[in-house]
Amino acid sequence: MIKQSKLNSSLFSLIFFFGLFNHTSISYSINNLERHLDLANRYFHQNKLNLARYEYEKVLDIAPNNGRAYFGIGEIYQKQGALNKAITKYEKSIVLNPDLVQAYLNLGVIYSNQEKIEDAIIQFERIIHLSPETVQAYSNLAVAYQKLGRLKDAVVLLKKSIEIDSGFVQAYYNLALVYRELSQIEKAIEKLEQVVRIAPDHVEGHFGLGVIYHQQGKTKDALAKFEQTISYAPDFAPAHYNLGVIYRQQGKLEEAITTFQRSIQIDPRFIQSNYELGLVLHQRGKLEEAITAFQRVVQIDPNYTQGFFSIGLVSRQQGRLEEAITAFQQVVQIDPNHVQSYLNLGSLFYQMGKLKDAARSYFNLGLFYLNQGRFDDVIPILQKTIALDPVLIDAHFNLGYVYQRLGKLDNSAAKFEDVIQVDPQHVRAHLGLGVVYSQQDKLKDSITAYQKVITLAPNLKIAYVGLGQIYYVQKRLDDAIAKFEHVIQIDSKYVTAYYNLACLYSLKNEKKSAIKWLQKATILDKSIIERSKTDADLDNLRQDPEFLRLIYYE
Repeated sequence: MIKQSKLNSSLFSLIFFFGLFNHTSISYSINNLERHLDLANRYFHQNKLNLARYEYEKVLDIAPNNGRAYFGIGEIYQKQGALNKAITKYEKSIVLNPDLVQAYLNLGVIYSNQEKIEDAIIQFERIIHLSPETVQAYSNLAVAYQKLGRLKDAVVLLKKSIEIDSGFVQAYYNLALVYRELSQIEKAIEKLEQVVRIAPDHVEGHFGLGVIYHQQGKTKDALAKFEQTISYAPDFAPAHYNLGVIYRQQGKLEEAITTFQRSIQIDPRFIQSNYELGLVLHQRGKLEEAITAFQRVVQIDPNYTQGFFSIGLVSRQQGRLEEAITAFQQVVQIDPNHVQSYLNLGSLFYQMGKLKDAARSYFNLGLFYLNQGRFDDVIPILQKTIALDPVLIDAHFNLGYVYQRLGKLDNSAAKFEDVIQVDPQHVRAHLGLGVVYSQQDKLKDSITAYQKVITLAPNLKIAYVGLGQIYYVQKRLDDAIAKFEHVIQIDSKYVTAYYNLACLYSLKNEKKSAIKWLQKATILDKSIIERSKTDADLDNLRQDPEFLRLIYYE
């Protein structure tokens, strides 16, 4: 048996040994964790994202609740464009480390880029609460407000950002953008000048000044700024593009071509450069090359109407009429209101002897003018349409409608009659005649027209309304009542019919019925109450207690 003193000594040694071992393990784990974090950070900045992620996952093996590791993985996902995964990791990092400002900042940036502006605002406001001196939070919050149109609030925040850090270039630049949107151009210039004074190689600052100078007509200053932009960033395509625009405006077409080509070389999908190149090549008479440029434009953006329109113009100039027609048809398919394309289509079809197609093109242009309320423009277009295709009924009808709207009632009636001669069952033409004859006080003819409409379309309420109005004028009150009651059978929410019935029964001095219909009208439309106070057709009801209660006290 071991003696007690010796046993105690052995036990002490054992405890000491294990204690030393555990202390060493903890120290080793902490050091190892920091080493993995340091390696992950280094790999991330070297753009070795897979290696960085591997190191962060090693950290989580050691410390599953390490917020910095989740944040780092979130940054990797964000850089790779996997934004939803990035959001998940950032949110996890915030749960584990609620004071991790950069996680809120990155979340806000992602939400802002996703146009989830309200969510972005929440993140930036949290940063300001946690760390009031974080200038990026004020600047980013200002950008979010700018997207919401809260420009004055954005100005306040950007000024606060500059107050905290007078050298924070991005705040000056963002403030310039807001001032420009507010049309405070001189203030925008002042801020951009501060940008390039603080950071002489700030590409967007020089470029922004160039754009404003160009808009102000300060061509020399604009050229200098665009050239300066290119000196700092030779591959900044928008600067080459803007330089090319100035050269084209100055008539320096070869320089413009070279500059646009350089912009396209940098960014082949820069649509404005491709389009402008096509315009310049067209000016130089290089039609095939121009077509090629415009074709690139519509390949980049199949909805770019001016690209197709330009293809149409150049193809027509080359005598390639079918290709021109195809291009102009593509334009009006994208933009049904493109006037010049309809005109080109009409004249091209006419040139090719396709008169019905030409008529249809002019007719479509007439529809556009009609929908715009441009009645004086509609008439010559529809007259041209009818000259090309005399049996295009809709052209005659639309012309009749336009004449009616312009008060040319004889012309209108003649057109509606032309339609009926071709198509005796044309409901809208009979209806049009009913309206025109009524306006001409040809009430008997109007009644005949409306009755024909009812024969052809028994549920067309407007015909019954028209008849009811004529019978009212003729003081055929019972006939008018019958028509408006029929209107309600067709449309139980047609408030005018209820009100007219109230007026008709009032004129017959049948007060109970009049008030019944008036009450129904006011339920559907409260504005009827004010109208009822002055309408002479309701004078027979003025002293009736039920009328007074309905109109003045309910």
